[in-house]
Amino acid sequence: MLKGETDLRERLAAVKALYMLSFDEENKDVIKDVSDIVDLVQSLLNSGDEEIVQAAAGVVWEIARKEEHSSRSSGMFAWSFF
Repeated sequence: MLKGETDLRERLAAVKALYMLSFDEENKDVIKDVSDIVDLVQSLLNSGDEEIVQAAAGVVWEIARKEEHSSRSSGMFAWSFF
């Protein structure tokens, strides 16, 4: 639903679902490890739809926040969306 030309409501629902899933630690790892998802979420940050951008930014925030916390503990930045 996130890929291709889909209805904006479907795309919004999908990215919101991904955002909600990103609160779980195991899901964060899965999202981070699947490069297609990372690339897709990054591309949605440039969407013309503000709600999609906000939800995609939420996913980025959740994933980056975990990584930033982990990197502070280890002393190095292991992964970043940017």
